[in-house]
Amino acid sequence: VLSDNLLECSYPLINLLVRLNKNGKEIAKLYHAKGSCAHHNTDIFADCYMVDHYMPATIWPLGNLWLSTFIYEYYIYTKDLDFLRKYKYLMEDALDFVESILVLDKDGYLVISPSLSPENSYLYNDKKYSLCNGCTMDDELIKDMIFKVKKSNMALGMNNDKYDYILSKLHPYNITKNNTIFEWHQDFIENEPGHRHLSHMYSLYPGEEIDFKSKLAPYFYNTIERRLENGSGQTGWSKAWITCLVARLHKEKETYKLFKEWIKNSTSKSLLDLHPPFQIDGNFGIATAIRLMFFESREDGLELLPSLGTYLKYYKLSNFRLKNDLMLDLEYQNKYLEFNIISNVEMDYLIYFKDKEFKIKLKKGDNYYYFDLNKKEIEILTD
Repeated sequence: VLSDNLLECSYPLINLLVRLNKNGKEIAKLYHAKGSCAHHNTDIFADCYMVDHYMPATIWPLGNLWLSTFIYEYYIYTKDLDFLRKYKYLMEDALDFVESILVLDKDGYLVISPSLSPENSYLYNDKKYSLCNGCTMDDELIKDMIFKVKKSNMALGMNNDKYDYILSKLHPYNITKNNTIFEWHQDFIENEPGHRHLSHMYSLYPGEEIDFKSKLAPYFYNTIERRLENGSGQTGWSKAWITCLVARLHKEKETYKLFKEWIKNSTSKSLLDLHPPFQIDGNFGIATAIRLMFFESREDGLELLPSLGTYLKYYKLSNFRLKNDLMLDLEYQNKYLEFNIISNVEMDYLIYFKDKEFKIKLKKGDNYYYFDLNKKEIEILTD
């Protein structure tokens, strides 16, 4: 929504978050906790309570935490400080709930207990379980929100160290004997190694803690590969999610392959996503994956990812929004990439291309740049 420059589509979600926050304060009291809480499902009435009896998902209490990260995302794309000042409390209330329910495990780490990794389960003594003593996705969500609140405080000139203790006590990433990322805090045997959910990949996408340069990137990729080898991605939204994950790792051929599989196997004749029968998540997800095959907006710059240049002779993208309230037009032909960044202010900016980094200075208005991809050294020319 934000990158696609559809800001007006954000407002229903923001309104929902306000209502979830209000209702969630009552639900948080059931946990004897501060803040606000919503579980894994809601409706037009902003219901925050547990809505069904599906143990691998029902009691998951971090729905509000995940959704509320959108407040910072809206700010960083628009740089609207008044918006951030007005709605930052939604992030803080969601985080206050988590702070209230965290407990120390036997190793001295802060965890949510009981917890679960939506919607997978594990085997223990040949029996299937969902509940656990903390999990990787919990840690990733909590870290992501803390970082967003800290950045928000910095933007508003406010105190910035409230949650440092929590950060210092969260579990580090651990690697399984299969060279994959632990989904739980113990190396449990997965009940469904090809599960359609990849909850413990949150910090790769939609989070941004992990990218293709990270030391952990190979382990994240191994995790995705193992899921696929065991049958994951059979539903449209799952395939779209995996395509986004692989695109973030700059796996060009694999991303394009997954995209083609989504078109072939996961869409109806109208191109609506097949679950079956239908879930809009797949359409939204694959739209993001397509964008990630061309570019990715960072808080400090623009990462150019002409991965489809191998497969397309020509493409043109127009009117996309970048973080820092910038706009982007991009055109590619014959190994020649032209782009225009439209800015409302003068600012220092970075352009990333594979392992290269270019410092530029944006002026107000249009800023035209060119990449000649035929050369071994990428050259930036300013019009």
